[in-house]
Amino acid sequence: MIATSFAISALRHWLWTHAPRRILEVGAGIGSLSWVLADYLTYLCGYAEAVSVEDDPWCRAEWEGKGHECKTPRIVEAPSPVISGSEATN
Repeated sequence: MIATSFAISALRHWLWTHAPRRILEVGAGIGSLSWVLADYLTYLCGYAEAVSVEDDPWCRAEWEGKGHECKTPRIVEAPSPVISGSEATN
């Protein structure tokens, strides 16, 4: 799912208002919101860091070689789920 313009604006506002130094993004996907995060990291190059967890190999590959390391989140593979969907509903 691609983020709505409201979600993008809200994240941008939150980042610049709260100025976090460390960020964990769960589910980088193809990056609608990750690019907002990348803009923030570019602005604070060296003063903020982010790790994005993504379990889809295709989505992780989409980030390979894009930008300078301080401008994009570090994308890592998600570990195996602790609870599967069927166990979570029981």
